[in-house]
Amino acid sequence: MDPWDDRSGEDARVLSERGPSTRGIARKPDSDPNQVGGESGNAGIITAQGRVVHIILPLIGPGPIIRGWVVDLLEQVIATSTLSIASLYDIRYREVPDWIWVLGAVGGVILRLLNPEETLAYVERAWLPLLALALMLAAEWFLSTSGEADVLAYATLALISTEPPLILPPPFLVYLLSKVLLLTVLPLQLMINLVRVRRNPDLLRGFDEPLHRKILALILLSPYSKHLAVGARVAEVRSNGRRKFLLRAALSSLGESEIGEEGVWIAPTYPFIPFILAAYVTIQLLSPVLP
Repeated sequence: MDPWDDRSGEDARVLSERGPSTRGIARKPDSDPNQVGGESGNAGIITAQGRVVHIILPLIGPGPIIRGWVVDLLEQVIATSTLSIASLYDIRYREVPDWIWVLGAVGGVILRLLNPEETLAYVERAWLPLLALALMLAAEWFLSTSGEADVLAYATLALISTEPPLILPPPFLVYLLSKVLLLTVLPLQLMINLVRVRRNPDLLRGFDEPLHRKILALILLSPYSKHLAVGARVAEVRSNGRRKFLLRAALSSLGESEIGEEGVWIAPTYPFIPFILAAYVTIQLLSPVLP
């Protein structure tokens, strides 16, 4: 019995049975014997669960992580895959099946629906350049200066790609850069034609043309070649035994069939989808340093 305890009788007896006094001492709650590891085990489990929830929740619901890397990654994968498959068809057949653009467009619509708020913000920010792109594509379509696959490639890319956030929307930049890349073919074609004419002067014999038109023909046209004749157009005419270049053929759309006559000048049709793919990849790679 505690001699300092001022209680006596029955109370003192009860206290002696309970053991030493614990007044003023904070007691820890008893651990549940069914829980492994006690409180330390619970703390570890709760911490691990919190980390998992912290990672998973933003992925299955709206949040910055989706916009930050998941949707951006899907945009790049869908755009690159669509343009790569289309490029293979364009190089081999000069035609691209419509199902490629359908799949790409469906993927783009799904991406836009994943984050409608960001999509609306993008449209509000970029509607004017996108409208200008639509008008330019419509003009190329009606003037037959671009093929159907080229126009559909830009339109599909406009549905897929909204990143990176540059001074102009990515589809518009891809349009401009792809045209610039196409221009790099012209000096290469000029050098090739100069070599071919040097080896075979008869290629220019009989043309009643001034010098500047001959230079333009060497830049824009090409003597017949089987690998360039797919979809090409005849780019010369004969009148009274004289030959003349049809320079406007270089601005025409794809022809109906191959041209099989050696020595005839043609307006070759280069596969253009690879240039669009190259422009898209270039912009994605240079986006960290672009304004």
